[in-house]
Amino acid sequence: MDSLLTALDKYDVPPNSNVWADVAAMWRNLLPYPVQAAHALGKLLSRLGDDRLLWGTDSVWYGPPQTQIMAFRAFQISPELQERYGYPALTDAIKAKVLGLNAAQLWGVDPDATRCELTADTLERSRPIARVLASEGELPAPWVPRGAITRGQVLHWLAHERGPWLPA
Repeated sequence: MDSLLTALDKYDVPPNSNVWADVAAMWRNLLPYPVQAAHALGKLLSRLGDDRLLWGTDSVWYGPPQTQIMAFRAFQISPELQERYGYPALTDAIKAKVLGLNAAQLWGVDPDATRCELTADTLERSRPIARVLASEGELPAPWVPRGAITRGQVLHWLAHERGPWLPA
């Protein structure tokens, strides 16, 4: 990150220009070190601007990012560091930008647009009619599971109902 900031300074690149930074991998690595994380985010926010930070998760390598996102949502740059180094506050509005609104702006996606409405689909509209027809005997009753359907139920069944096809 410091080499990025050095290059920005060397070439006089102003904040909120055409340079973007992904903070997800950096955040994952600095999560155990809150002071270093505050400095890293503070430097990036000060130098790049709050419109140029993105959350591009590397979950394919590191697994689900939900705990990291939750930690980021709760994280603050202390008032002491803000005053001493001139870092901006890490507000909820800035966090929303980093976690998706900046990417939406970059890719020209309207974050408020409705993409699909599942409640208005044909299947959903047909469910009440199907229930009435089933209750009148015109349709077979809805499917009801007749055995284990969860992992826990299957494991319990395997532990207690070992069939001849399973090794003892």
